[in-house]
Amino acid sequence: MNIHKRWRVCIPLLIVCLGFSILINCGGGSRTNGPLGHSLKIPRIFPSATRLKDGRILVVGGATNTSGGVSTCLSSVEIVDPGTGSAFLTGSMAQPRKWHTATLLPDGRVLVTGGSPGTGNPIALDGAELFDPATGRFQPTGSLNFPRHSHTATLMKDGRVLITGGDGPTPDQVWSATEIYDPGTGLFQIASGMTQPRTEHAACLLASGEVLVAGGIDWSTTASMLDVEVYDPVSGKYRLLSKLLPNYMVLASFLDLPSGKVFLADAFGGVVLDPVTLTCGPLVPALETRSYSAWVPWPGGALVIGGYNPANPGACYANGEHFVEMENRFKPATFRLSHPRMGHVAMNLDDVTVLVIGGNGSDGLPLSEMEWIKP
Repeated sequence: MNIHKRWRVCIPLLIVCLGFSILINCGGGSRTNGPLGHSLKIPRIFPSATRLKDGRILVVGGATNTSGGVSTCLSSVEIVDPGTGSAFLTGSMAQPRKWHTATLLPDGRVLVTGGSPGTGNPIALDGAELFDPATGRFQPTGSLNFPRHSHTATLMKDGRVLITGGDGPTPDQVWSATEIYDPGTGLFQIASGMTQPRTEHAACLLASGEVLVAGGIDWSTTASMLDVEVYDPVSGKYRLLSKLLPNYMVLASFLDLPSGKVFLADAFGGVVLDPVTLTCGPLVPALETRSYSAWVPWPGGALVIGGYNPANPGACYANGEHFVEMENRFKPATFRLSHPRMGHVAMNLDDVTVLVIGGNGSDGLPLSEMEWIKP
């Protein structure tokens, strides 16, 4: 099996304003980082993290280890309070899941779709649930037409959610299928499919209201993943931009850059895309290969945190790298995490504060400790 299949990430981004009392000088300037002083109630890897309208952070699902050392998926949900840094459990999902999506809707609810329960082969789920922050509970909603995990969910300007690609319920099955969730009806409607199947890809909303879909893999071929697709919600169709990318990008994510362009990042580095002209620059290689890492926007560019190199899978990174847009290259970041980790999530709380949550440590055990990074 292609080695990339093992590189699953959850890279939801958080942004929090925290008044922390512990400052640790990491050297190389004024950058600081350190333990938050609070922990998740349940250690977890591959959760999702979504910023609610009131500023709190919803941490959903993921996986943890049982007392026997067996990994099991979670239905539990926690809320992190940026004001105090504390976390507390709230209502649970009907289904345990990892590799799902969690999307903030215009009315403040959070739509959770798909994922895998983590038993046997990575079975894909068709279940979807809505978290209501007013009650702290989940409620059922319509089901996906295509069970999927490692897919994307993009909130469009009209309030609907575009669901694209992902792995299907059988091994090595990848969807080109697209569907749209309507919060008004609570139903998923099948839409025009992508030109090609893809999973572990990225999608972002353009200023035009279109959705840009890029990267990923379909396990049967990698050559076609150089193509980029753009979904037009008016026509309901995709248009193909053939061979736009200089390299295939797996476990990809989009980040906004200071110039207004976007950075398509993966374990090996990234490329700069112009969302207006839909042109792409060359591949910018990272200093290290970082699977299961977390990416966030960062002053002057983007920041990748932690992860591990598959050539040395027993060790996780405690450091990171800074992509500097003006120089179009990576530099070593000056922070060092208290806990090396992979499979975590990270969020910018404001322009200069990042919160790091969960993941696995170098010992292979899920972490509950939260940490912060600040320039």
